[in-house]
Amino acid sequence: MLAKYFRSASPAGRRQAALRAAQMAVALTGLESDAANQALEILRRGKDVDTSVQEQVRSAAEALDDEYLNLAEDNAASPLARRFFAHARAASAVAFAAQSDVNQLHEAIYEALVAVEDAKELTTSVLEALASTID
Repeated sequence: MLAKYFRSASPAGRRQAALRAAQMAVALTGLESDAANQALEILRRGKDVDTSVQEQVRSAAEALDDEYLNLAEDNAASPLARRFFAHARAASAVAFAAQSDVNQLHEAIYEALVAVEDAKELTTSVLEALASTID
């Protein structure tokens, strides 16, 4: 259902849905990242995120992914490994939400959904954002 709504939504609706998804992923996973917070603040103001901030967020996501992969070698199910996985996905959600290509914003939603343990609230919020802009 999300894919159908995404394809039917306006570019503004797609951007709003990606922003909501990224914000919720950061909040629900407890990600603490200055770069991610800066990108989200810029997006909330309706501005374009400059490439240097986008790169900082991507770098943060990659570092978190690397940490997860190192921990997963020993025990992917450990709470610490799961936390790094969730944080990496949340940072990736922000990175995708911050890019200018509206056709790729679905990646932000996907990453956010994978980041959280219970995606019901996130899914509802994203659907509301998408539905509000369908003609």
